[in-house]
Amino acid sequence: MTKTIKQFPHCDSKILHKPGECEYCDGHPDWQELRTLWNVNFTGHYDLDKMLCPAEQYRDKSVMDQWSGNGARTKEQNDAYYKKMEEEIADALKAIEKAEAGDKKTD
Repeated sequence: MTKTIKQFPHCDSKILHKPGECEYCDGHPDWQELRTLWNVNFTGHYDLDKMLCPAEQYRDKSVMDQWSGNGARTKEQNDAYYKKMEEEIADALKAIEKAEAGDKKTD
């Protein structure tokens, strides 16, 4: 029986990070297992006994990393990122509320 793997972890479907390097890729162990079985390097790794990562065959990793959605992020990095975003949103909402309160005083 053939198993269909329906989703890739990144926008660029050729990018796949080594287990433990990226929370998104770690969520797709089937893809990681296939890379290992097929003897293909993970993105950002250059074992000369393995085939080059498909994403790196035509462009440099620095080009791929220009889109943040392609980068490897651990759970800790993701948690920190989302915490920072929540804080920035809360600060923006407070600033809006303060501005609206000031507008009501001048009416």
